[in-house]
Amino acid sequence: MKPKEISQIIEREINGDWSITNWHSCDLKKCLIRPKKRKIHFGEGLREVWIVLEENPESLEGHKVFFDEESKKFGIVVPSNAFGYACNSHDTFLAAFESM
Repeated sequence: MKPKEISQIIEREINGDWSITNWHSCDLKKCLIRPKKRKIHFGEGLREVWIVLEENPESLEGHKVFFDEESKKFGIVVPSNAFGYACNSHDTFLAAFESM
């Protein structure tokens, strides 16, 4: 997949409602990023996924939302060492975002 295709999936879900927020009070317009590939921990190994949202896009610290191209699911990356850990899996971007 290409970054634009992933962004289109997310934008269809948002459906123009940029006021949606979560427990971390993330502003979608500020925190959504152009999807970028990154390796994260999945169980015992590493997997390359697309990072689509940064809780803090300036410092790159905090939680992230990812899209796993293989499973076609979204999830949360919990910060840790250089890679971070996948902690859940959701069928939609908004479900992952709201679980953050």
